[in-house]
Amino acid sequence: MNEAKSKVVSVFAIRNFKFLGFALGKGKNGIYIRAHAKPLKKAKAKQKELTSRRQGRNVRAVMQKVKLYIRGWLGYSG
Repeated sequence: MNEAKSKVVSVFAIRNFKFLGFALGKGKNGIYIRAHAKPLKKAKAKQKELTSRRQGRNVRAVMQKVKLYIRGWLGYSG
């Protein structure tokens, strides 16, 4: 185990922390878990790359690749 990267924290003691691509913390409405900004930004960039018009593919092929990518991302995030 990497001691520099590992630590034990309390959701109540720390306002926000990142764990496996998720932001966990405590806000006004209680404890929350959501996708962290960095992996979300990376996912949006990948979708933009997949839907680029420079590739010269038909719409069905593009949407199939986008659908597969989103299904995988949601499968991990779910």
